[in-house]
Amino acid sequence: MSQVSGLSQRQERILVGLCRQHAIEGRPVASGTLCRALGLDCSPATIRSELAALDRAGLVHKPHTASGRVPTAEGWRIYIDALPRHAARPEHQRLLDLIGPSGPDLRQGLRSTARVLSELTGCVAINFVGEARPGIVRALELLPLAEGRGAGKDEAARALVMVSLEDGASSVRTVDIDRDILERDPHLYRIQSLLRELTCGRSLEQAREELRELLGAQEARVDHHLAEALRIGLLLCVASFEPLWMQVAGQGTLARDVGREGSTSDPAALSGLLELLDDYQRLAEVLCQLLPEPEDAPQAAVHPAPASGLLRSLGLTGAGLTLIGCRLRWPASPGPNTQTTGGVALLGSPRLDWEAAIPLVEYAARAMLARG
Repeated sequence: MSQVSGLSQRQERILVGLCRQHAIEGRPVASGTLCRALGLDCSPATIRSELAALDRAGLVHKPHTASGRVPTAEGWRIYIDALPRHAARPEHQRLLDLIGPSGPDLRQGLRSTARVLSELTGCVAINFVGEARPGIVRALELLPLAEGRGAGKDEAARALVMVSLEDGASSVRTVDIDRDILERDPHLYRIQSLLRELTCGRSLEQAREELRELLGAQEARVDHHLAEALRIGLLLCVASFEPLWMQVAGQGTLARDVGREGSTSDPAALSGLLELLDDYQRLAEVLCQLLPEPEDAPQAAVHPAPASGLLRSLGLTGAGLTLIGCRLRWPASPGPNTQTTGGVALLGSPRLDWEAAIPLVEYAARAMLARG
């Protein structure tokens, strides 16, 4: 059997080969193409039977009845996990090394690194550094917006969330609310009570970690109100950054990707993503939600859309994008109540050179730490 639970070695080989062919060609992959590409000692009929099993397992699907198959988000994840881990290509390392120390102007180093990453990968590259201020949550109010009720069944209901911190800072956010909950409980008392219980008296960082743990627990899947409170809480419990230096490069590649043949991107979702890329404060907060706390050395986290529930809740899946990124934490902080944090990330199509992109992000993260 394969190391992947429930898959035979042949099925895993077919899945990995299908992902690789789809990344290269950008089209649904037929059984005959796989048979030739993999050199398997079996007939196309046998491969079709194995593809049907992978389809039932939710790892591939047919965009059209008569087409070949493409990987699902879970299929991409298995492919990514199966990739051998290499160092970044020497020529890529040299390009990043040429940027050199940024000295007193950290922004110049961020700008150059983002441009290099974007050019090498064809993705949107994002680099940021800021002082994270983990305030203690003092109060929280949840107020449904008037336009949230009575809208079409497919339209998202909206609510206003106001968070006050003990240091005097405050935050006001608009969030999507499950319409069924809003219609049954217009005043959202149950969700508001749960949010207060989960966040008040805790730092944003403490609340975020507890919410993450609960989100994966069985009780979050049983209690609809709790699951919704956890999802909203994760959107709120992020550190504020000041000052914040951020560089984003390669936004134009997103617009080109939407127009490509076979693209699954939603233009409306893309528009929202472009707005997010212009809102540096919120973008840094979103990345800190998606990228795990750093360990001994930067290690890239990968979110193939829409496999991540958090990615879905942040509205980043409609554009059909995948996130690769490292979160950074500098050992020396400017003061007892602040902590220097940052990140290096790529946003792009799942059809990229994974074997090159993942180590490239990790090398860029190490270079940022060395320059900081």
